[in-house]
Amino acid sequence: MRRLGWKSWTKNEDGNVGMIFAAMLIPTVMLIGGAVDYGDAINKKTLLQNAADAATLAAAKLDDDDSNAIITMAKGVFAAKLEGTSFEGLTPDVVFENSQVVLTADADVPTAFMKMANIDNLAIDVRSAAQKGHETTEEVSSAWGNICLLALDPSASIGINVQGSKVAQLGTCWAYSNSDSEYSVDSTGGSYTFNSGGVCAGGLLNAAAVDHNNFNPSVRQGCDQVDDPFAETSAYPSAASWNPTFTIPSYDPDHVCIRDGLRLRRGTYTLSPGTYCNGLEVQANANVTLNAGVYIVDKAPLSVKSGATITGNNVVFFITGSGGRVDVSGGANLSLVGRHDGQSYEGFVIIQLATSNPGAESQINGGGTVNVEGVVYMPTQSLTLGGNGSLNGTSKYFIAVVKKLYIYGSGTLKIVDHQSASLLPDITPPMPDLEAQTTRLVE
Repeated sequence: MRRLGWKSWTKNEDGNVGMIFAAMLIPTVMLIGGAVDYGDAINKKTLLQNAADAATLAAAKLDDDDSNAIITMAKGVFAAKLEGTSFEGLTPDVVFENSQVVLTADADVPTAFMKMANIDNLAIDVRSAAQKGHETTEEVSSAWGNICLLALDPSASIGINVQGSKVAQLGTCWAYSNSDSEYSVDSTGGSYTFNSGGVCAGGLLNAAAVDHNNFNPSVRQGCDQVDDPFAETSAYPSAASWNPTFTIPSYDPDHVCIRDGLRLRRGTYTLSPGTYCNGLEVQANANVTLNAGVYIVDKAPLSVKSGATITGNNVVFFITGSGGRVDVSGGANLSLVGRHDGQSYEGFVIIQLATSNPGAESQINGGGTVNVEGVVYMPTQSLTLGGNGSLNGTSKYFIAVVKKLYIYGSGTLKIVDHQSASLLPDITPPMPDLEAQTTRLVE
């Protein structure tokens, strides 16, 4: 019988390669699989850390020093941020002392590949601490400038959204989102340009999901919410509590309608102030001039279709009723100058009654010649500024204070802080002193 000696074994190349491959297979799988498991644990730790940071910051901003209320707030935000994830139901430890909210949490992340080495879980833990501020944030510093775009809703999933290849020019003015969401300031695509004096986001932004590279300067995170500059009592959290700083126009839509369901088609028209019940629609090839005054548009939209022209000086639109909103189509020609200094509702050009059609979406689209001068104030409606054309190319004053703000399309959007050449008074809200906002993450 032939014996298999050392030389024979080493000369058997097929078997040799197979044995070497088998010997290397397990450690190779462990190495690659371990990297996968470890990467998954890192991603889950980031998710947990983001939830912890959002929870402590929100609790520290609570205008209350009651320990139970602060701890309840932190746990509630933490749970909400993890809803629908593998960490749903995880209970953190929260402590409030020495004006700091401290949250800690730990969890086990199951492994897939490392089980072969009897490693069933990877332990992760997070810690977040936020300093509660007690200094006033109402003091302002001229160094911070003014707010020209303000998204009021603190609970909005997205406060300010920029899409497409739009160029937004704010000069030295700021954009400000009260939303505490990780998408408080959001963007889609990377071809937009957003130049401003600064951008403030109430939330801690999800850098992994949202590209903010085209914001110049970069977005500032964790900013305190600012009050509605035109109301004594904000429309949030309940629109019923809204109390404006100005007197709402008096009208009786059931009895005093200057026109009812007015639809203007091809032709030239001149309109006078008053209540336009069931909306006002300016259709293609209609050319409309507005006399100075207050225009109340009730129960249905103020609609300006593509190809229509509407011109008015020293005017304000007051949007009311269950269907009230603004719809300016791309291709419309719009030239509006708001109420002058010394007139009622001075400085405003569009005002939405907060309790009328809350949650609706209004839009002002370019494409034609669109110039709006004055303040657009829609406290409980979203506003879209978009289209494939220029907006406010010659406006001397344009700011927007709205529920949420969307900017999309191509072309240029000009947001204009008050210029001396404007006939309107300057009612632009000032920026808070950001250095006085002592509520901040410290760990």
